[in-house]
Amino acid sequence: MKKRLSMMKVLLVLIMIAGQMGEYSSVNAEGEPDGPNAIPPVENGWIQVSTKEQLMYINQNQELYLTENIRLTADIDLTGIDWIPFGGNDYVPFSGTFDGQGHWITGLEINNDTRLSNGFFGQANGRIQYINLRADIKGGSNTGALVGFQSGGSIDHVYTEGTVRSGHIYKSVTPTGGIVGLLSNARLSHSSSAAFVTVGESDNLHGGGLIGSQAMGSISDSYFTGNLANEPVKDHPTSHIYAGGIVGYQLSSTDEYNILKNTYSTGAISTLNPRSYSSWGAIGGYVYKTNITDTYYDTMTSGMTVGASDPYQSTIEIYGKTTTEMKQQATYTGWDFTDTWNIHPAINNGYPYLRPAILTTALPQAVQNESYSMDLAGYDGARSGLTWTASGLPQGLSLSPSGELGGTPTQSGTYSVNLSLLDGGSATTERILQLVVVTKTPGIADASVQPGLEVGATSITAAQTQTGHSFAYILDRTDINPPWVGDILPEGAVTYISGDDIPGTSPGQAVDLFEVTEDENTGKYLIQAWQHFTLEQKHIRQFVPVNGLHLEPSQLDLTSGGPSAKLTAIIDPEDTTNKTIHWSSSNEAVATVDMHGEVQPVTAGTAIITVTSEDGSHTATATITVFPQAGTVTGSVYDTEMTPLEEVSVSVESIGVFTDSQGHFTLEQIPVGARTLVVRAKGYNTTERSVEVLAEQAVDMGMITLKPLATPQPEPHPSPGTTPAPSPASGSESFSGFPNVLPPAEDPATLKLEINGLDIKSTASTEIAPDGQTVIRLKPDTASLMQAFSGAELGILIRINLDSPVVFLDLPGKSLQSIQKPSETSVTFEVNGTSYELPLNTLPPLTDNMTVTMGIGKVSPSTISTLNATVAKQGYELIGTPMKFTLYIDGKQTEHANHKYSKRILPLPAQVDPATSTAVWIDAEDQMHFVPSLFTMDARLTQAIIFTPQNSMFAVVSANHAFADMKDHWGRTDVEMLANKFIVQGVSHNTFAPKKEISRAEFAALLVRSLGLPEHQPTSNFDDITSDQWYAGAVGTAQAAGLLNGYGDGSFRPDAAITREQMASVLVRTLKFAGMMPQPNTDVLDMLADRTTLSPWASSPVSILLEEGLMKGTQTNMFSPKELVTRAQSAAVLSRMLQYMKFINSPQ
Repeated sequence: MKKRLSMMKVLLVLIMIAGQMGEYSSVNAEGEPDGPNAIPPVENGWIQVSTKEQLMYINQNQELYLTENIRLTADIDLTGIDWIPFGGNDYVPFSGTFDGQGHWITGLEINNDTRLSNGFFGQANGRIQYINLRADIKGGSNTGALVGFQSGGSIDHVYTEGTVRSGHIYKSVTPTGGIVGLLSNARLSHSSSAAFVTVGESDNLHGGGLIGSQAMGSISDSYFTGNLANEPVKDHPTSHIYAGGIVGYQLSSTDEYNILKNTYSTGAISTLNPRSYSSWGAIGGYVYKTNITDTYYDTMTSGMTVGASDPYQSTIEIYGKTTTEMKQQATYTGWDFTDTWNIHPAINNGYPYLRPAILTTALPQAVQNESYSMDLAGYDGARSGLTWTASGLPQGLSLSPSGELGGTPTQSGTYSVNLSLLDGGSATTERILQLVVVTKTPGIADASVQPGLEVGATSITAAQTQTGHSFAYILDRTDINPPWVGDILPEGAVTYISGDDIPGTSPGQAVDLFEVTEDENTGKYLIQAWQHFTLEQKHIRQFVPVNGLHLEPSQLDLTSGGPSAKLTAIIDPEDTTNKTIHWSSSNEAVATVDMHGEVQPVTAGTAIITVTSEDGSHTATATITVFPQAGTVTGSVYDTEMTPLEEVSVSVESIGVFTDSQGHFTLEQIPVGARTLVVRAKGYNTTERSVEVLAEQAVDMGMITLKPLATPQPEPHPSPGTTPAPSPASGSESFSGFPNVLPPAEDPATLKLEINGLDIKSTASTEIAPDGQTVIRLKPDTASLMQAFSGAELGILIRINLDSPVVFLDLPGKSLQSIQKPSETSVTFEVNGTSYELPLNTLPPLTDNMTVTMGIGKVSPSTISTLNATVAKQGYELIGTPMKFTLYIDGKQTEHANHKYSKRILPLPAQVDPATSTAVWIDAEDQMHFVPSLFTMDARLTQAIIFTPQNSMFAVVSANHAFADMKDHWGRTDVEMLANKFIVQGVSHNTFAPKKEISRAEFAALLVRSLGLPEHQPTSNFDDITSDQWYAGAVGTAQAAGLLNGYGDGSFRPDAAITREQMASVLVRTLKFAGMMPQPNTDVLDMLADRTTLSPWASSPVSILLEEGLMKGTQTNMFSPKELVTRAQSAAVLSRMLQYMKFINSPQ
């Protein structure tokens, strides 16, 4: 027997451990609940459940409720519902309080469940009380009608009926009980079961009318009146059965004893299916280290002759009695028949039952002359109906026999209400509760608010409703509810005389004015009347602040070394109290400004002059462009026949004009020094002339003669056809291939292309775009391309150096078909160091007759001029030459499919600082947006390597943002760098607000900017987002990319703050979108002291970000998953993520 005892200890420990194992399950991808809209309300910290739908919502979103306090407010029928055992198995145990308030749950059916712990609750270690349950439970190994495994906490005043049958999930042991399958370190009291319990087959069958197995716990004041049986021998011929009317198997592995007292059983225990070892007892089967006292069983109904079959090291005080004796109160020596038990021949078949209990502990406050209603809660141990009565109710209220307290109280005051509850066995209980009836506070007569005498003050005039009363006020009272007559004046209220100033007020503040009287006994002031005001600006004596500030003019063009110019600051309103302003220049090397707004040009460049009001609340800026000393170049253009040529493009660097009808041109504001004049015309050779530009003088170039182009014989073509004419790209800049492009200026010529180191010849034609830029179109033949492409595995580089601003490359579809199949093959087109990578898997399936055209081009001088002004206004400087990339298929402009990132490379004229510089893509309104980019630099070459899923106009700009509130902040470097890159913005010109929590909408915008994605046209996917809200486009893009989702109720909740664990989930999705997905290593979570507070769905993403160093704990060994994310924290994490993705340079 000692050997069997040792084995049983091991089995019980195993089943207790197994009951707590399992994977955590998730809800939606962000940890927010999906499911029905019947979300139960919360009142005073309790989840209130009154409908089947609300209980099912809790069941379907278990992880949200497993630590909460849940209260039933009505009976609930679960017929036809697919119930998942609440807590345990795939979830953590339920650890809150479940208060049934005496109500019934009926219709619960769980059929052949394969989970380890089965019942209404799977596993619980919280408090479960005052619930009646009618259930049919089948399956599981730890199986009970109420709880499969109670691993702590308590169960009190519970009744179950129906059927309970365990399954074959865990072959070693099947603890099965009418209330609980396995009870460990927990307490069961004042409970009973009339269930039919059947223990499923296993190596060890533990069956009890109340509890299957008990380990280190207590059972008291409880009874069993049902039936207990076990399955016949089938798959386990060598097995043990331990069965008892109260508990089947009792074990303590320590010196702490189990307790079983004041219990009885009348339940029938079947011995029809014996095992190789059978231990049946009317109360307990196997009893080890258990003190059983004052416990009884019916020898006639139970079929048993012993109370405990196998007792070891236990105290056994179990008494078998006849049915007649069991129905006599005198039998139960030492039992409390005053407060706990009652006995009545018409109740519980004449056996003892539990007395009723009043569960309502407090009565809500009532208001005089207003309707009042509430339902009282009681526990009916007789299950025969309760009858309520009350005394001491205020006039106008009454209590119905069914417990409905209602009416309209006519008198205020505090009432002691004596509640009495009677059950069907004439047992009664009473409780005295206090009911306070309050009187609404009347308004204060003739109260009005107006400006005070001093700046910032308001004033209230009012008349007392009664002689001897006085006034007091309080600003921004924390209690938003109206006071009642007789309430004590709130702490912090200030004595007030009608008409006096109330200082230090501001619009939007709340002022509560109280009319009070002094209590002679306590000396405290009691409220008699009350008036509430919300202050508006008109109620406050105003300090006239600066409401607006602007500069005239807003833009100045000056010349280096030239005269100064005056800026005038216009302050609104004219009667502003403090007109002190401060002037500053963003670049004093370009232009300076004095205290009077006089601007002095210094050297060529752009500077922003800022004027700031004294209080810093308003600023205005003017853009100062200082041009180098400049001159004028004039001349005329003729052909060889001495005919003046009209509409000829004449330019010096970025400044260009067209000749007039007489061939004349005038170029103004040309920088002083040696320059090159370039003359271009359709059908003529381009001509260049050197010119020395003189300050403030005009240099006449005289007559310039253009020679016509030679006309070589065109190559024959096997069949007629047309050359695709690409459509213009989006944005303000365009080149080549438009529907209105001019005809070729010359017949096809031959140029040399380098393809993967192999030189081939290509037909080339020259075109002139409407903006005057020369366009070279390269058209290599199919045979040459296929020969050059042969043997290429993953990449093809096509390179050419041409003195043309715009170059197009036409690639026949037939030549690309053979290399399109490998998924990673790409074609890179490079012109003068600028390159465009085209992944072929982003193209549609190609046919022989298709033509794919790749375009690389400089933007026109006029566009560069516009961009220079745009970037200067935003405090940026343009670096190098902006370039535009386009893609056409059969003349129709298209974009890459699949949103796959590919490279564009821009050569730069000098080295840059990656922290202050960034590549940008430019939209149709000439607005700049961050694009992922790395800067590579050596002594020979500086490049911007751009990663983008789209074609556009790209440029490189630099700035040096700074925020006053980030000066000594730990996140300064990340915030300023991302501000320079158009990713984060300040809340004002010089303020970032690093500690402010970031909302879901703001974080969506940051993600979209960080990935360099265009914002989608705003849609109405979410109920709480309209198209006119600033974040609508960003949210649409983030949703389409799978970065952020909405909620089950159709909302997005844009203003809700985001937690650290939610941010982790979103960041991992962002990594996946960008094509990188590190594997989770949840072992790293073991170092977190607060791992248990981490939501199950967040474990994988948090482990990835911790492992990769993208997120860090907030303090030693803490992650703080529920902590809200600040603006500074979001910037720091995004900076680390972009560096990890190699979308920006890492600090050197």
